[in-house]
Amino acid sequence: LRPGTTAVVIGVGGLGHVAVQLVKALSPARVVAVDRREQALEVAARSGADAALPASDLTPSQLRAAAGGRGAAVVVDCVGSDDTLALAAGAVAPGGQVSVLGLAGGTFPMRAGAVPLETSVIFSNWGTREELAEVIELARAGAIAVVTERVPLAAVPAAYERLAAGGCNGRVVAVPGAA
Repeated sequence: LRPGTTAVVIGVGGLGHVAVQLVKALSPARVVAVDRREQALEVAARSGADAALPASDLTPSQLRAAAGGRGAAVVVDCVGSDDTLALAAGAVAPGGQVSVLGLAGGTFPMRAGAVPLETSVIFSNWGTREELAEVIELARAGAIAVVTERVPLAAVPAAYERLAAGGCNGRVVAVPGAA
């Protein structure tokens, strides 16, 4: 990501608000955050997003325009649904990259005309130990701060229900003995 480029982060909850911070800490790119929940957009703005857009009725062309007209150099989809993958495909710039982190079971529309030429698509769910150490160091240095909600083990099923309903902000962490 070079100066003047844009990164889009779709789904700025538990994982996405960290993605916003990582892009801001590691690059000069402008960050556009997208989510259906107003509270998540507020977290994204506090996390450094330059723009926060509600996903309701957002079209790929509108997102592309918000990313600077040519599209985003990088799109990080932390949801992975059909709708968000279509947004990602429509918002990425020619030669850009889409990183799919979300596991909502959607299908990426990889066909002529649906995705700009020379787009790279990566499905990822983990990094290397070295990358993990780099992220921890960024957190220690104060460059990233993870919003967390601690729940006792007994509350994990309810937390999953809230997560599915979009009722969680940040990462939910199960901790034995937490109140």
